[in-house]
Amino acid sequence: MTNVIDSNNQPNYKLIIPIALPLIIQGMVFQLQSIVDKSFLGKQNLDYLSAVSVVQFPYFTLLHVIMAISVGLTIVVSQKKATNNFDDISSVLSAGVKYNSILSILIYFIWFFFAKEILMLLNTDASLMPYALDYVAILSISLLGLGLDVSLNSLLTGLGVTKPIMYISIVKVVFNIFLDWVLIFGKFGLPAMNIKGAALATTISNIIGLLLLFIYISFCVKEIHLSIISILKAKFEKYIITAKIGIPASLEGLLWNVSNLLLISIINDLGKTMAAIYFLTFSLEVISYMFMEGTSKSVLTLVGQYYASNNKAKAVSILKSCMKYTLIFLLIYSLVIVMYPTQLLSIFMDKSQDGDILLLAVNYLFLATLILFPKSINILVGNGIRATGDTRWMLFTQIFGSIFIVCVSAILIKGVGIGLIGVYITILLDEVIRSIINTIRFFRPKWLGRIVKST
Repeated sequence: MTNVIDSNNQPNYKLIIPIALPLIIQGMVFQLQSIVDKSFLGKQNLDYLSAVSVVQFPYFTLLHVIMAISVGLTIVVSQKKATNNFDDISSVLSAGVKYNSILSILIYFIWFFFAKEILMLLNTDASLMPYALDYVAILSISLLGLGLDVSLNSLLTGLGVTKPIMYISIVKVVFNIFLDWVLIFGKFGLPAMNIKGAALATTISNIIGLLLLFIYISFCVKEIHLSIISILKAKFEKYIITAKIGIPASLEGLLWNVSNLLLISIINDLGKTMAAIYFLTFSLEVISYMFMEGTSKSVLTLVGQYYASNNKAKAVSILKSCMKYTLIFLLIYSLVIVMYPTQLLSIFMDKSQDGDILLLAVNYLFLATLILFPKSINILVGNGIRATGDTRWMLFTQIFGSIFIVCVSAILIKGVGIGLIGVYITILLDEVIRSIINTIRFFRPKWLGRIVKST
């Protein structure tokens, strides 16, 4: 495994692409699986599709609590990798597996005992409740292995070894799609399990992916020593090292989810048409998010490594290169959207039946695309700040962002009365303001860093 010091003279793209590209492909493959899954269910019964959508928001919100905490493990691993301190990496990994597993098991029991109450809080339609409960009862079994899964993924991301994550994800998705087809529709003489089949297919494929990940790390990452004994003996103090960094990121993600739930509630008041347009425009941004997510993970890994080795100039250079590549991608992506907006939106709707909505959505699509530019800067610079170990700053700016989005959108929609366009203007302003503040924080930390240093 190459030491970060040995790669100082390598061009940035040779460092960034091997980390970012597998994660980008992984994200796109996962989105393909999600689309196929929902397509199968929708063909059986639209209520199945609605039930899955109802479950996904609260389910993934709780999932992201653990996934965000594990960001701390990624950062610590990337920094310790800079000095090849693999013994310490092994010890923090064992602690991460142990205590992240405890958290994931606790979340499993929350779903086991209180699934109905959680779904009722979201005003789930009574006709959907039986389907939603059937789905989450099986799907939540995956939570029992979540602590191990996120810890091992964080380890590989921190080490900059992301190709195995991609390969395992592809295998997992292929199994998921095949099992969806078999279990939902009842192939090979099996009974059609419908929505239960979708949940079971996802659960089985998650178990397969976790086993492959564990086998790979056990036999191929020889510098890391992980065993049942090391996990059982892992000290809480080691977990605290990563949790102190990860908990602010977890709270940040939770705030983002809550503010978006409130925003969706405001949008729903505008009626079904406006809500449909909002979801339609952002449905087309999935590919760009996968690109930004993959590139930002390379920022998290590489900036963390170079920052820990006191090569701040290289760390800054890496972030600038990632910003350049992302902005070039977004320019091309935006050009495609500007040239073919109607054709792209037609993927999600029937032109003959929803022609008026489609034409109206085109105008909002351009605004949604414009938002991607400051948003990409926020994502990349945000991970650059996190890579230095400073996750509290991003929590502070997210607190501001959540309050800003909910309050300003409410004022523009209900007070000024400009409707859905007020939501896009609010999101754009929020992303622009926070991207400026966060960029200054990273490149000129002395200007804005006193608040964080004093806490």
